[in-house]
Amino acid sequence: MKKYLSLILTLAIIISLAGPAQTVSAKTEYTLNKSTLTLYIGSQYTLKISGYSNFIMWKSDNTKVATVSSKGIVKAKKEGSVTITATIGSGSNNKKFTCKVSIKNRLSTNKKSITSSIDEFQELKIVLKKPKKDESLAVIINDPSIIDTEWGNSDSENILNIIPQKVGYTEITICTVIGSGLNEEINIDSGITLGVTILEDNSGWVSESALYELGVSVLNYENTISIIYGESSYVTTDYYDINDVPDKPEEGIIYKGNNISYKFIDNQLYFKVSEFRKLKIIK
Repeated sequence: MKKYLSLILTLAIIISLAGPAQTVSAKTEYTLNKSTLTLYIGSQYTLKISGYSNFIMWKSDNTKVATVSSKGIVKAKKEGSVTITATIGSGSNNKKFTCKVSIKNRLSTNKKSITSSIDEFQELKIVLKKPKKDESLAVIINDPSIIDTEWGNSDSENILNIIPQKVGYTEITICTVIGSGLNEEINIDSGITLGVTILEDNSGWVSESALYELGVSVLNYENTISIIYGESSYVTTDYYDINDVPDKPEEGIIYKGNNISYKFIDNQLYFKVSEFRKLKIIK
């Protein structure tokens, strides 16, 4: 009898600790305070369900874009779209609410990539929406030997001058900075990265020596021009062959093979930039 009594008391304690089941009143109109939402990277917003004070299960379908806390606080991480789901009640008695969240960058530029010849500079216009107190812009250059940069003198907009140093390819990242000196905080997560290609000139042709600086090798052997390109020797390298190349090509005459135009000037091969871009041989 004592064993049965002990078992009954144990079950009673477990049920008591578990608490009452989460119920949803059929008479109450519950609503989520937002069904759609736009946030900028780094900002946050608190979602709430009106008229409901019990436990709410929150979930983000892409935590890389935005996260949501147990209290419904949505934090914007990176550009993209995400759906936040709130679930109330339990079992067959539950209800779900969704909010479509669009995450945008406060930074934008007038160009997605930059191409310039060695003897000219390019202007990059940058817009920063809703700047914060003590916030400024910074630029990070992957390879400073390819380009230099300087900020232009404009009161109405941020202009960055891209100044070529030599033929090649590099990337720049525009990001925001809060504070200065030892208290400076650079926000790389919301930065914008652009590719910068520097060519010999703006003729529309690129030489094999310039291609070498852009990570492309050219071999001319036995009536075949082999174009070799890729990230590095540790990554699968791509090849593109032009066959039936003349034994003695004429200087300056444009030839075409395998959809690539080429010519010889001073015993050096030149190729059309637009065709190399189309084939993704150069960026």
